[in-house]
Amino acid sequence: MSRRRDALYCGAVGTIAVDRLTTLGSGYVVQPKSDGIYGIVSVDRSGRVSSIVTRSGDVLGPSLMAEFSGLRWVRDSILIAEIELWTEPSNRAAATRGYRMIHVFDAHRVNGRDVSRESYRVRRDAVMRAESELVNFDRDEPWFEDTQGDAHDLKSGRYTTPMPRSWRRIQVVPQSPSRLAETAWQRWVDQQHAGPVEGLVAVALDAPIGARRAKLKAKLTTTIDVVVTHVDATAMTVYWSAANQRLAVHRPSSLVDVAIGSVLEVTHEGFYENGLPRFARVLRTRRDLAV
Repeated sequence: MSRRRDALYCGAVGTIAVDRLTTLGSGYVVQPKSDGIYGIVSVDRSGRVSSIVTRSGDVLGPSLMAEFSGLRWVRDSILIAEIELWTEPSNRAAATRGYRMIHVFDAHRVNGRDVSRESYRVRRDAVMRAESELVNFDRDEPWFEDTQGDAHDLKSGRYTTPMPRSWRRIQVVPQSPSRLAETAWQRWVDQQHAGPVEGLVAVALDAPIGARRAKLKAKLTTTIDVVVTHVDATAMTVYWSAANQRLAVHRPSSLVDVAIGSVLEVTHEGFYENGLPRFARVLRTRRDLAV
């Protein structure tokens, strides 16, 4: 990633324990962290999504952009969002819904105005005003429903798939005061009322992009005990007996005394659909346990 692009990165770069969110004070809000990929969404002067660039700088190709190309938003804007692509939860949500969403959580530019040097409070206000304008003036329903609940094209009257093309597909994420983080977690993470959500992000209202502790992510993590079956300088293969699973994990440089047969404590953030832990990483050697 180039230095310029990194300086404009709007995602969370720090972490915070879930039970510490309510202690952040009135200068912070919390938002649902949608499951997907970080994307920079460009809206051209005609008000159509023209490109999506990933955090690594890759531009989505034609086949993937076909899912989003031509969606409408406020003209001349550069939005920062989680795109429902590539992850199992986002693919599952899209298959159930019938289309993929763009979950907007920040912006560099809104309606021709550069907001990249403003505080988050100002950036958020610009994005919310733009969304309100869309909701008021763009119905985003190019169909009507008959008495049976079937969708018909507004122009031809033919049966159609009710596919929104504007603000129903590109939605700004909700937020809540940090003091209500427990309620937010229950609603957005436990009950999934904001789509596929993997945790919360705490956002400092007065922070510019890239400021220290501007955005902190909070995820629930759990741990498992595993036995080392293979080890080299940078990686290990471990066996998780409770699920009869083998998995590869990174060997931290601080883990100098590990050997075949060592018992390790591994933390992770839930599970993939194949049953393997997500984002598994070694916490420590369990010297109190023996194989």
